[in-house]
Amino acid sequence: ASDRLVRLAAIDKERGVALTHADAIDRYAPLTTHMLREMALSNISFGAHTKSHPILRRLPHDEARTEIVDSQTMVKEHCGTVSRIFAYPNGQHEDWTDDIERILADEGFTAALTTISGTNTVRTPRFRLRRITMDATDDWTPFIATESGIRGIVQALKSNV
Repeated sequence: ASDRLVRLAAIDKERGVALTHADAIDRYAPLTTHMLREMALSNISFGAHTKSHPILRRLPHDEARTEIVDSQTMVKEHCGTVSRIFAYPNGQHEDWTDDIERILADEGFTAALTTISGTNTVRTPRFRLRRITMDATDDWTPFIATESGIRGIVQALKSNV
């Protein structure tokens, strides 16, 4: 983690950006312990995502396990409970391995979220769940079309034309 911080600091200086201080912008600032506890009291759950956001595939087995377990422990300490659903850093196909999935299962996780766009079926592996993503530029129409399955049907029809 410290090597990454050194590299990010060098990019900060070279490019005149603030990659290492994203929390200086209010919307990216981390939640405070008070905020976490208040949200937990309102039945909002929090999950593990690793301690320092590494690409898990690039780590030795024991280091990957430590990243996962330490994150799980930290969330539990700050929120009182931790979701059984893990979220992969970056979350693309090349970011985890079958071994990482076994670590998650061994540590009591029941599923894991990728950042791969799409919907899930009963055949979707539980440690490779897809997501429907939205950001501040999206509106509800594309979300509803995707969530309802209409977008997938339209795409399938277009590919058969």
